[in-house]
Amino acid sequence: MNQSNRHTSTPPADRLIYWPEVANIVPLSRVSVWKLRRSGDFPRPVRLTTNRIAWRSSEVQDWVASRQRA
Repeated sequence: MNQSNRHTSTPPADRLIYWPEVANIVPLSRVSVWKLRRSGDFPRPVRLTTNRIAWRSSEVQDWVASRQRA
């Protein structure tokens, strides 16, 4: 196997981000984001462990862009 193909990095847009970074991107409170998520109107987080979640940066950015178009 080619060494350069073994360690492919995730594109920056698809990296996982935690709440503090989501809060910098989305101008909403944590409670508002959770209400939107519960209703299916915000990207679902990825569960990393039982106590740790993150969001895909690309999904959050796409959500923001869709809100700006609306």
